Amino acid sequence: MTSGKTYTLLGADRRPYESPRPGTFGGHRPRKIYGRLDCRSALRAIARGGYVNSRVFFADEETALAAGYRPCARCLPAEYQEWKHRHPSTRSVTPTSPPRARHMNLYRRYFDLVASGRKTIEVRVQYANLRNLAAGQYIRFACGTDECLTRVVRVARYTSFDEMLDTESPANVNPDSPRQEQLANIRRIYTPEKEALGVLAIQIERV
Repeated sequence: MTSGKTYTLLGADRRPYESPRPGTFGGHRPRKIYGRLDCRSALRAIARGGYVNSRVFFADEETALAAGYRPCARCLPAEYQEWKHRHPSTRSVTPTSPPRARHMNLYRRYFDLVASGRKTIEVRVQYANLRNLAAGQYIRFACGTDECLTRVVRVARYTSFDEMLDTESPANVNPDSPRQEQLANIRRIYTPEKEALGVLAIQIERV
């Protein structure tokens, strides 16, 4: 007699499904990497409090590969080398490490929205290092040990956060928060002096 317990796994179509058996491989959703359940790198990341929200599981290696994930170079070195030989273009430029990717940190609640594809507008002030930000560039968002690679689709510049939220859809900035709450949260992060530098609405897409 079975207990009726099920496990959430990821299928070849990247959709979750319930299985009576646990997964045999674990994966990291933002970086599209899979590995052994006892992978030391993954276990260290989990112990530090990161990774867990981005963790997925697969029934077998074939499913992980079909879903677009690559083998972990640490715990599956032979499988990784075989995968790399089958994907020669990844030796110089790979989706997880594009040239000149900008690095930006995010709070966990915002990182998870970006990683899930629900947040498509990132808001920043126009610091000197962002003045040349343009469509086609890459941004790697990070939260602890978790990372998420995105491509810039569009950059819009505004004089204030109010103007930005009046023009952009607040649901694209934070689908879980109403406009006025978003404005209050943003102004808790950025002082009036920083807002005066100019406001950037960065439209992004997952890579």
